[in-house]
Amino acid sequence: MATVPVLVSKAEYEARAAAGERVEYSDGIVEAMPNNDSVHDILKGRLATLLARGLPETALVVNEMAFDVTPAHVRHPDVAVLLKPRRMQEGRKVQGAPELAIEIVSDSDTAEYLDGRIELYLNNGAQAVWVVWPRARRMDIHQPGQPTRHLRGGILSGEIPVPQFRLDIADLFGRD
Repeated sequence: MATVPVLVSKAEYEARAAAGERVEYSDGIVEAMPNNDSVHDILKGRLATLLARGLPETALVVNEMAFDVTPAHVRHPDVAVLLKPRRMQEGRKVQGAPELAIEIVSDSDTAEYLDGRIELYLNNGAQAVWVVWPRARRMDIHQPGQPTRHLRGGILSGEIPVPQFRLDIADLFGRD
């Protein structure tokens, strides 16, 4: 028998997050964020560093920042790029989706879970979502109204919303 999730208020979610729990919020359900492995964390750091170096100083590149994507959905993309100035207030989350959200796939992620995240970001203002598959050494590029592109090598460049950014996919995963 499947368990019925317990619905909580956004205030209850906020209290748990403030107490240090790694959680996200979806329509009244608190979802635990997985603890990541070293490969996941290395890719997250490498991407954030390369993006910060390759984008204008006005761009903000962050890891696991909380976004109130909608009033009922709080997400922490592995890496996010903010290109437009956003109102930042202490104790408040960034409103809306980042211009670019990057998710690094963990062993516990399901296709349904990833699809939901991609759609949530794209339907709420993200111009692109990059999904990084460490085991496959692949990056998928998702943009509104466009087919998904799968990159298994070569150079990533000219991508909306960061056309000035260049990345050798092999450099991201490390050369063997």
